[in-house]
Amino acid sequence: MAPITHPTTIRLTGDDQTFLASLKISGASTISDKLRSLIDDKRLQLEAGSNFRSALTLANSLVGPLQESVKAAENEQQMHSQLVARMLDWTPELMATLLSESATREQGHSPEQLAALENGLANQALRLVDIVLQTYIARDTALYRPTSLATEKLTPLRRLSRQLEDNNNDQPK
Repeated sequence: MAPITHPTTIRLTGDDQTFLASLKISGASTISDKLRSLIDDKRLQLEAGSNFRSALTLANSLVGPLQESVKAAENEQQMHSQLVARMLDWTPELMATLLSESATREQGHSPEQLAALENGLANQALRLVDIVLQTYIARDTALYRPTSLATEKLTPLRRLSRQLEDNNNDQPK
């Protein structure tokens, strides 16, 4: 059953009314539809701080239009970048990790909450490094331009990787 709606009168400036009339919102054609959609968006933003799933829904709604336009352009141009696709898939997860922490921000952070944030961000950072390195390995077929991940651009990362390996080898087993 559809929720009961209640008529509400609001006063808008001419600029605000023009803005709402020209605003493109999927599935909303009237000013009333657009206002309801904006209220739903704001509700989603407020709920995003309460849990990762809500935060991920919000982040996907923000990144989704770009993903769609990139996929359409790739189809039209008959090109594909695994790096772009994977980064666009990864970005909402990073955003959700940050947004889902906002619920506790106002009350301060306990040591456990700070450690959980650090752990979540470390996981996201490692996923990003994994995305870049996997794309580097397949760069001849996975990029618009293979020079985007030219060897010299990854020299500092390769150097750090060697240092990490050296440090691991120095550790007692």
